[in-house]
Amino acid sequence: MLNTAKRVVLPATIQVDITELHQDIFNQLGPAQFESAHDGMKPWIVQIHHGETESAGNVIVPGEAYKWHHFDVNLGLEALRSKIHLMVVGEGLIIVGDVGFTSHIAGVLREAKFPARLSSDWSKMDEQTIEVRLHQ
Repeated sequence: MLNTAKRVVLPATIQVDITELHQDIFNQLGPAQFESAHDGMKPWIVQIHHGETESAGNVIVPGEAYKWHHFDVNLGLEALRSKIHLMVVGEGLIIVGDVGFTSHIAGVLREAKFPARLSSDWSKMDEQTIEVRLHQ
């Protein structure tokens, strides 16, 4: 749970099992996020959170910021928590690297409530903080 492993493509049978589990959860509870495991025979729910998320597209936490900071996911969860601790209202994060909406990194971002967006192209990111002026 340190966000150090890279994502892998799951076998098709496991993808089907998890998709069916998700549908069953939705049918019984409505919108929910869940973490699961699979033992090769069947899926298991590790944790579940009832309710919808506003994440969509490349947006993890919606909102605008006057100042955007980049964060490389390879630095890990503790570095993200430290970065967030130093932020103030009006700032946001551009997350660089491979992150899923159900990852622990996304969960930490939602809990912090600073605007956060994904950027998968590190080469287009400047090493310095990106500043955006709203309503120019």
